[in-house]
Amino acid sequence: MHDNFTLRNLASVVLLLVMLVLGCTSGRQSNDTSNAGKPKDPKEEAKARFESMKPDYAKLPDTVRLTNAPYIKGKMVYLWNRTLPGGGEEITINTGYLDETSKLSALYAKTPEEVQTVVLQLCKRVDSGKVYVDPLKPEIAQRPLPALIWKCEITLVDRTIPAVIHKRDIQSKLPQTITVRDTQKEGGGPPPWQEVGDFLLGLPRR
Repeated sequence: MHDNFTLRNLASVVLLLVMLVLGCTSGRQSNDTSNAGKPKDPKEEAKARFESMKPDYAKLPDTVRLTNAPYIKGKMVYLWNRTLPGGGEEITINTGYLDETSKLSALYAKTPEEVQTVVLQLCKRVDSGKVYVDPLKPEIAQRPLPALIWKCEITLVDRTIPAVIHKRDIQSKLPQTITVRDTQKEGGGPPPWQEVGDFLLGLPRR
């Protein structure tokens, strides 16, 4: 009797485990099926495709055919350098192509297949050689703040050649006055994004 009772209990445990496994598998398959049926976000798909092409876009061609009459061939992808929180920097893709209200919207490629021009923007802050002085704050009057500006090098690549066709330096303007915090060690203005945008918008299209 004891043996029969043990075998029946064991069979019940095995059956219970099998039911649990089948239930988990069924639930997982059902969840996978429901996720598969959801439509993918077109913007996320576009971002993923552009990101996969970033190393190719960032690599400048060996051929250089500089012209004083730069242009935008077809549609463009816009790359720029971004400072990382922990130090250093990385090249990233400007996602303005996802924003229909961007003033550069008409220039952006919406898919990698449309890209015929690469815009590579590399910016850094440099000392302008000038200083900010505030006679009302003795600590700044005795230790003037270096006035920093942004210098950006814009490189245009015509991928249909492929070749670097133009380089342009654009720098930020230095404000006459700035608001200074007590802990501030330098001063200056914002990056020249407006000037860069105006430059790109003013280029003829081909």
